[in-house]
Amino acid sequence: MNLYDFETILKFGQHKGETVAEILNNNATYMEWAYGEIDDFYITDAVWMALDCHKGLNDVLKSGEINTQDIKDIIAKNKKFHEEKRERYRSNILEEFQRNLDKKIKGN
Repeated sequence: MNLYDFETILKFGQHKGETVAEILNNNATYMEWAYGEIDDFYITDAVWMALDCHKGLNDVLKSGEINTQDIKDIIAKNKKFHEEKRERYRSNILEEFQRNLDKKIKGN
């Protein structure tokens, strides 16, 4: 389980050795793919905001029409996805902390 911020260097894939910021600048769709498809790939809120702006604009531009409600719907959908994934990360961290604390208390 990894939490990625702008300075995090990827250790896998076609962008191995690059920071998240570099990937967002050069190939934001790769970050979009990784975040959407890799279960234990978590990003900070700041990275999500940068990625969300890219995805929302990219989707609207591909459609050929700029509709305010479409933009709002896309942003809401992306935000919900991020909030759910952020909550999973938080839960995983808390569960791991609880397991480690239980081990220490039991003397393991």
